[in-house]
Amino acid sequence: KNFDATLFFEKSVTIINTQKVMEQTASAAATTYDVRFFPEGGNLVDGLQSKIAFSVKDRYGKSVDCKLSVVAGRDTLTAANTQQFGMGSFILTPKNEQSYTAVIQLANGVVVRRELPAAYKSGYVMQLANDDEKRLRVTVSSTEKNEAGEMLYLFVQTRGIIKAIQGASLQNGKAIFLLDKTKPGE
Repeated sequence: KNFDATLFFEKSVTIINTQKVMEQTASAAATTYDVRFFPEGGNLVDGLQSKIAFSVKDRYGKSVDCKLSVVAGRDTLTAANTQQFGMGSFILTPKNEQSYTAVIQLANGVVVRRELPAAYKSGYVMQLANDDEKRLRVTVSSTEKNEAGEMLYLFVQTRGIIKAIQGASLQNGKAIFLLDKTKPGE
């Protein structure tokens, strides 16, 4: 207080309350979420049923719980909820000419819309399921309905080491492989 006020140190300080959620517009909030789709077998193929896993994370990479609906135009085709770690799955039989949108309703009320990957005109889809306690069933479906019995081969590897090789013929657009569950882990 011995000197003039122009000699006082002065600086603006911003104080942020980490306990309070900042208000955002709905469109700005929707862009801060990372939504990813993982079709089983790698791609969606026209007319072939696929299981599609999805993941929803916030801008910090934290998993988010939500409800997802898949729509085409004005029709809702399927719905799913996240189960654990912001992940869930649903079944869809895509059509090549059709575009699909995922409408994601987050617990905080924000609605996020994302386009699903486009379906290929032709190709293969692979699905994995438990056959019984000791075996896995891998079903490969194809858009090619080759009656000649085209051979498909399945290579199973762990850490770059081939554990099993199987061949199966394509019958009516499907080939089925049965794998011993202990093989990949040996």
